[in-house]
Amino acid sequence: MQRIFIFILLISSSLCLIKCSGEKDVELTGDRAFEQKQFLVSAKLLQDEMQTDDVKTAHEKTLKVAQCYDYANKTKEAADWYEKYYTITKEPAYFYKHIEKLKATNNYEKCEEELKDFIKINPAEKIKAAYEIQQCQNADEWLTLPSMYLIKKIDSVNTFRNEYAPVAFEKNKLVFTSDRSAATGDEKYGWTGEKFSDLFIAEMKDGKFQRPRKFSQILNTPAHEGTCTFTRNFNGIIFTRCGSANSTDDFCQLFISERQPDGEWSEGTKLLLFGNEDTLQNVGQPFLTEDGKSLYFSSDAAGGFGGKDLYVCSKTANGWSKPRNLGGTVNSSGDDVFPYVRKDGTLFFSSNGHGGMGGLDIFMCMKNGSKFSQPFNLKSPLNSGADDFGFTFVQYNEKGINDTLMGWGYISSPRTGGKGGDDIYKFELKKEKVYTFWLSGNISSNKYEDPKDPKSKVIDTLPIQHAFVQLFEVNKTTGMQHLVDADSTDKDGAYTFQIEKGKDYKLAVAKKNYFNKSDVVSSKNLEAKGEDSRIFVYKDLRLEHIIKNKMIEIPNIFYDLDKWNIRPDAAAVLDSLVVPLMEENPTLKFELGSHTDSRGNDEYNMTLSQKRADAVVEYLIQKGINAERLIAKGYGETQIINRCTNGVDCSEEEHQQNRRTTFKVLDEKVEEQK
Repeated sequence: MQRIFIFILLISSSLCLIKCSGEKDVELTGDRAFEQKQFLVSAKLLQDEMQTDDVKTAHEKTLKVAQCYDYANKTKEAADWYEKYYTITKEPAYFYKHIEKLKATNNYEKCEEELKDFIKINPAEKIKAAYEIQQCQNADEWLTLPSMYLIKKIDSVNTFRNEYAPVAFEKNKLVFTSDRSAATGDEKYGWTGEKFSDLFIAEMKDGKFQRPRKFSQILNTPAHEGTCTFTRNFNGIIFTRCGSANSTDDFCQLFISERQPDGEWSEGTKLLLFGNEDTLQNVGQPFLTEDGKSLYFSSDAAGGFGGKDLYVCSKTANGWSKPRNLGGTVNSSGDDVFPYVRKDGTLFFSSNGHGGMGGLDIFMCMKNGSKFSQPFNLKSPLNSGADDFGFTFVQYNEKGINDTLMGWGYISSPRTGGKGGDDIYKFELKKEKVYTFWLSGNISSNKYEDPKDPKSKVIDTLPIQHAFVQLFEVNKTTGMQHLVDADSTDKDGAYTFQIEKGKDYKLAVAKKNYFNKSDVVSSKNLEAKGEDSRIFVYKDLRLEHIIKNKMIEIPNIFYDLDKWNIRPDAAAVLDSLVVPLMEENPTLKFELGSHTDSRGNDEYNMTLSQKRADAVVEYLIQKGINAERLIAKGYGETQIINRCTNGVDCSEEEHQQNRRTTFKVLDEKVEEQK
């Protein structure tokens, strides 16, 4: 896990990368070791101290022990101690941390069982826990799905320590990061108890990698080095370095070096991509595109979407342009790291903020002009419950590089079955055609000539950003449905989900200040066309603004003369328009109003309209709408909408305009029915 906290940039400014000055004679306690990021040392000291601590202090140290094991990548121990702390505090956040660590061991069945028990005790967490249950179910299913990817171990490179972030170098060579015993310097990193990391290189001969050696005597220092990228001719390198012999609080930064005539490398020069602010944030995990014009990297710079975000700089005559955040479609509230961009512009990266199998998962975003699609989880076997990252292609060709493969490359992962710590794995992308199915579309709203009147002229449509989109699989035989995936729309209102062939789905969309809306979509009877292996189904939805206390007419609600019963034609309108609207917006409270024309006695019209409004409400209650959400209001002839007031001679058509049924959203809300 060292690379998660170093090269995913979780180093804090207080990290002692070498022995901290002024503390040689101070007794080391669990808290002090924690502050110095000596987490394995801290975990042992804290547990010893808890034996004599008072209850409150012991509880506080329980959380620190959990965090120590978490930061040091001791997954089982972290899961146990987060569970202990949740048992003490009953704070849901720490239960989810416990679940997160269980996922890392691929124990999805146990996760699902514990989440179901958790919902019974914490009904307020139903939505979030249900989402986690679905993630566990998805991951468990993905383990059995056929895949175009084949994963192979590389025993000759890996050790029981950490090897990760592989990059192809020249012909048949692999450069990677490792904290193995041959790394430079005597210092051990307190987070993991292992040495600081260095760059290593291994050459393949006769189909097998030879014993790895240090990549460079110049670039490898007593600080951390790793996660690098090369120019196309392999004479330039950009790499990550964290800390130095002259400082105890350096952040991770990018350095550039050139290969010298003797084959050695020049001293690294720091790249100040953010200008003078580079010393205030972490920058790392570079990827240089093949043409050398774009530099992608990860950073925790201020103003991002949360955690670590992906950025890109463009090559200019004066160096590199100001970094540009890749935006909220790619970046999440979690960590989005380890970018790799294929020649066709397809982006691969790792994230723990887009859902998945647990920890970091590898995702893919297709490039369309200057935009990226929604991230697609590459599933098992590329992903596992552990952290999966450092994806890189060595060879790739859409038409195939030989009779059986389209491409091959490497990933890193501490998954079960490896030698220990982070290991490097080879993947092969099989050539046989595997069609994938996708649901895509746009969520928008009408722009009205009068923003406060939805009956006014529509003058444009506007995309809705950050709408919450859920995809449910529907069993039409049983009527059951379960959540398959969820995401939010990008700035263009676009969404994309991967779906399966031959199934029925429901797409549900929610956005604050808009009416929720859903629609059905099917992937049945789809046929592959052309060379593209991706088959798309498109579904656009348009949401309506909620304008509170604004009357909206329900069209085609008719009554027989002097009657108030719901006719079959009126029932059909209520079933198709009003019932779905109320079902999809379960917390909104509605007034159902009935209006008459001006003919007849005022008192009689008021009574008749109230009976008609009552009839509408009663019908909706029979359809399962909560009675607490409905208010019936008869208006009689008090709100004539044209010239046809008392005594005015009007046509039947004009009178009909006033005989209407309306609804409006009230300010009050009711709790959602369980």
